[in-house]
Amino acid sequence: MKRRSFLKITSISSVAVAGGSVFKAGAANSNVKRKPNVLLILTDQQHIDTISALGSKYIHTPAMDELAGSGTSFKESYCPNPVSSPSRAAIFTGRTPSETGVYTNGKSIRETIPNMGEWFKNQAGYETIYAGKWHLPGYTTPNVKGFDVLACGWSGPGSLLDSSVSLACESWLRNKKDDKPFLMVASFIQPHDICEWLRINQTSKGSRFDEIKDELPPLPENFHFSFEESEMYKKARKNREPA
Repeated sequence: MKRRSFLKITSISSVAVAGGSVFKAGAANSNVKRKPNVLLILTDQQHIDTISALGSKYIHTPAMDELAGSGTSFKESYCPNPVSSPSRAAIFTGRTPSETGVYTNGKSIRETIPNMGEWFKNQAGYETIYAGKWHLPGYTTPNVKGFDVLACGWSGPGSLLDSSVSLACESWLRNKKDDKPFLMVASFIQPHDICEWLRINQTSKGSRFDEIKDELPPLPENFHFSFEESEMYKKARKNREPA
């Protein structure tokens, strides 16, 4: 979807006023009486090319494909920062890293800058729920400003954490009794675990990368990289050499 088309659509269906007024979805439609529920799903280290509905030929993602098919996909969007914490801070505040003070990992959002949980709760009367990885600055925290935390994040593998995030969110939704609108954030670690693949797959015979490298999908055309010459690969080979 083009940026110009998005602005044209949102000018009809929503109103956003800078300087303190909360975003009001559907404000231009007099038939909309109830505030919409908002579910924000975050995945970690995932690129648009890893979703089959958006062009991937190598990965099967049926659940994400269903979301893409029933909603709007932004194919020309940009990440405000390639590093985890600065990018997350930008998502949760709508501010650039230079404004939030989170320009690298290990930093917290400036106290004077509210996050979306605080906006939704204090300005719009929403119930705000958070589950999973936070990373601003710690992975694990039972206290996220503006949110009630269902399940804490952690720095371990997503293969263990992500199921608890899903179950916590599902349980909360199934047991919700009132009609109060909610904002829920489900923050998953996967597919971040792939970053640990090389370290985990060291054997006495060497790295398993050598066994499967010819079966891997090609890198993007603008990505010039030699794995064998990378510092990560050299370090892995050095670590398995006898002393």
